[in-house]
Amino acid sequence: MPELLKQVPGVHVREVNGKGQYTTVSVRGSTTAQVGVFVDGVLFNLGGDAAADISTIPVQNVERIEVYRGYIPARFGGTFMGGVINIVTKRPTKANVSASVGKSSYGGWKGNLQVDAPLGDGSLMFGLNHDQSEGDFKYTNSYNAAELSAQQANLNTILSPTGLLRSLNLNINKLTTLGSSYLTYDQAIAIVKDPSLLETLHTTMQNNANSKYNESRYADFIATPVAKASTQQQTVDELKSSDRWRKSNDL
Repeated sequence: MPELLKQVPGVHVREVNGKGQYTTVSVRGSTTAQVGVFVDGVLFNLGGDAAADISTIPVQNVERIEVYRGYIPARFGGTFMGGVINIVTKRPTKANVSASVGKSSYGGWKGNLQVDAPLGDGSLMFGLNHDQSEGDFKYTNSYNAAELSAQQANLNTILSPTGLLRSLNLNINKLTTLGSSYLTYDQAIAIVKDPSLLETLHTTMQNNANSKYNESRYADFIATPVAKASTQQQTVDELKSSDRWRKSNDL
């Protein structure tokens, strides 16, 4: 129903809290209370509500919608300054039962059951409609793309042959008898990506320590730089795993 009325010039539809929720209509800048909504000529504005909630009217049961802007036929009465919307429902000519179900956008689905039949001079109609959606859709996460680029650049600097590898080998040479080229580039990268390999290096350094080796120096010169590089690698991996897309209901 709201989608149909949105196509009418001069008619403004306001959906509160999204599709299928409380929905009101105004005409040519009027308030919602200044618009009379009728169903088969019967006023639909219920109880103390000044505005009519048109979300409760299933479009499957509608034959046509009459919109009166300015001029209002006398049969509607009242003082509706904005205008009148008259919803004319279908008139069954024979007993009929129909049902449908299907998927909709954004992880949603729709279901409909309708029973109608002639009854004396009038008609009997029963309708049950359900329309739901998860409200989930993808959109480009530009922040994520920019952040990934910046964090990847930082990681590349850290893991360059003249960065972490050179620093580790220089410190290993200072603290042990293993020499200044103990680790290869691939070994240094492997330690960053799998911190458990650091314990193997630690044991090797303990077994080949010189007089300058102690646990405090190992922590400052070896363990801490590797931990920082591992944290940077994890940050980049997390950004890559979330890709450049996010869902609309992500917080």
